Amino acid sequence: YRKTGLAAGRETHNIDLSALNTGNYTITIKMLDATNALKAQVSETIRKYRDGVSTVSIDANNSLSLNGSLIFPVTPFQQNVSDWVPYSANGWANMYGWSSGYNTTYSYSQYQSFIEAIGRPSIGPDGRFCNSGVTGCLKEPNAVATASGYASALKNHPKVLMWTWVDEPDLGGNSPNVPPQNIQAVTDAVHAIDVNHPQALNLYGWAPGSTRGKGFLYPNLLADVYSFDNYPLIHGTETIASWVSLLDQFQQYNYGLTPWMTFIEAGIQPCSNPPTCTGGRGPTPAQMRMEAWLAVIHGMKGISWWGPEGSWTYIDAAHHAQMARFVDQIGRLKNVVL
Repeated sequence: YRKTGLAAGRETHNIDLSALNTGNYTITIKMLDATNALKAQVSETIRKYRDGVSTVSIDANNSLSLNGSLIFPVTPFQQNVSDWVPYSANGWANMYGWSSGYNTTYSYSQYQSFIEAIGRPSIGPDGRFCNSGVTGCLKEPNAVATASGYASALKNHPKVLMWTWVDEPDLGGNSPNVPPQNIQAVTDAVHAIDVNHPQALNLYGWAPGSTRGKGFLYPNLLADVYSFDNYPLIHGTETIASWVSLLDQFQQYNYGLTPWMTFIEAGIQPCSNPPTCTGGRGPTPAQMRMEAWLAVIHGMKGISWWGPEGSWTYIDAAHHAQMARFVDQIGRLKNVVL
């Protein structure tokens, strides 16, 4: 590949790895002057973990495929099995994420039982996977071994879509809740075991510059798929325009090297007296659907509806109808818009 007359400070070149076998591949980039004299050179090594195409794969446009077919995951967050049933039956989501219901702690066998009860490809198990009652399992000394146990046991399970091991690790001021190196250690270990399922990481979505400064973004690519959450109308901290800017900024900070997902505020919060929801805030049904499509337009490769229904969030019939409408539309249009 050769490019002359660069008009901008960045050049993007897509590489198709699907036909390559397992192994390490080195890419060398050279900058030449007008006389073809070498001005600068840099090399990068890419590890391919299996021959051909993974069960869940990422293409040159950062879109996701499952068994060779494009997908746009639309998931809830942390619904238990009984609350998931209407999501599945009414088409409010097409896959599951991110936590194993409201369980405070669980093992891989309990997570297996959970995703089998859900019955859809799932993102999980999230931060309480170590069966010890703590919320920050990635800070436990046996985190790598425990996560590896999940991967070894469930790497061929049809209801695994992606692994994720922590939520919002970049919280915590100058000292993040979970150090990036802890995430990297688990990512590397699980990659060596499960070559078919990517690993996802959801970040705190209010300060991308700070998140980058703490080491969670390029050049430290800690996951295969990234996500962030920010709720402009529930929390009132962003306008829709500034929220859209965050969609772009997070992708730019990873230089387009990873897919991104985001969370969409799907109801009124807080709400202790539904349907009145005194003091609650959130999008109208039309605003919620607009946010979902803005996410698609600005390059997101999946969304998750926030938040968990019950004591946290009230999602009425009108919001649910727009959730189902979006799932139906993205399912029919994914081959065009991705």
